[in-house]
Amino acid sequence: MRILAFKKTLPWPLSSGQHLPTYHVLSRLAKAHELMFACWDGDPASPARLPFKTVLRTLPQAHAAPGKVDKYLIEHYGMNAATIPWLRSLIDEFNPDVLFGIDYQTLIALDGNPDIPSACYLIDNRWLQDVERLRREKTRQWANLKSVLWSYILHRRYAQAADAYIFVTDRDAAALGRFTDRQCIGVPNGVDTEHFHPSGLDRSSASVAFVGSLNFPPNVAAVAWFCREVWPIARRSQPAARLMLVGKKPVEEVLAWHGRDGIRVAGDVPDVRPYLDWAAAAVVPMRSGGGIKNKILEAWAMATPIVATSMSLHGLAAKVDENILTADEPADFARQVLRLLDDPELRARLSERGRETVVREHSWDRTAERIGQCLMAAQRPLVAVS
Repeated sequence: MRILAFKKTLPWPLSSGQHLPTYHVLSRLAKAHELMFACWDGDPASPARLPFKTVLRTLPQAHAAPGKVDKYLIEHYGMNAATIPWLRSLIDEFNPDVLFGIDYQTLIALDGNPDIPSACYLIDNRWLQDVERLRREKTRQWANLKSVLWSYILHRRYAQAADAYIFVTDRDAAALGRFTDRQCIGVPNGVDTEHFHPSGLDRSSASVAFVGSLNFPPNVAAVAWFCREVWPIARRSQPAARLMLVGKKPVEEVLAWHGRDGIRVAGDVPDVRPYLDWAAAAVVPMRSGGGIKNKILEAWAMATPIVATSMSLHGLAAKVDENILTADEPADFARQVLRLLDDPELRARLSERGRETVVREHSWDRTAERIGQCLMAAQRPLVAVS
């Protein structure tokens, strides 16, 4: 199968979590198929670092001005009408069997080149995220309502742009299914289980870690809720407990917790694995955000026991009390954290089963295999994706 994959930016550097699905999926598809990846923005030196054929090609001038609605969608969602002729020139050059657009910015190009079978890897459903933000936030209601309305228009407008749409959860896929009769498929993210692997060293029995980008609004909100509502309860029972907040670019709101109540902030560390390897428990106290939580996959791969909110489990092979603990209220969350700190047998069981789960269900090989099936199904709509 000849695959022409394309995206606005290069999937590099890998220190950015948003690049990981593209990099790992394309790396594996390139081993089984003839693949060319193209983008229109990025560092000209980066293609040489990628293990698949890559073309960085700037956009031409768009030939036609978009209508009023399309103009707003283009401006608001980062699309560009010039990607239509840009993609056509690549189609003429590469003669692909299937197009593989990655992210929302590719929708307009797919819509403008309907003669080639295509799939679009949207990852997270923006309309679903906007609806949930409107329901959750009591402030900025008018701004959030406008986002929902424009997101609705976006999904209605481009719901037929591709022959298949791929998301990281079935829930995200089903949300787009309200707008289209095209295939909408959930394919969970993977994790590099060779890179993320426990060292076997003893863990600190009083240590807790949160790992994630500390400038990402849902992570910032999760940290604030945990530090303000949950951690004081846990510390009253375990005064020696320590919390490490680990991630890139911590904002002031996160840095303000450093040095308080046994909390340390480790920003922009070169490698998060030692922190997960050290912790007796990883916490994922997410209150917002969509898609799959890579922080759970990484902790599982490092055999680190996890306490997470129930909304963090979408798209994961999670079995409560078998490979993960869950809680949604502050007192319940603190109690689950304390269970892990106090019970080495529980930690050992969750460590073992979490690692087993991620190796079996969430490898990048499995993810790429299923996406390859989706690309085949885009050409032959009756092909089932297992």
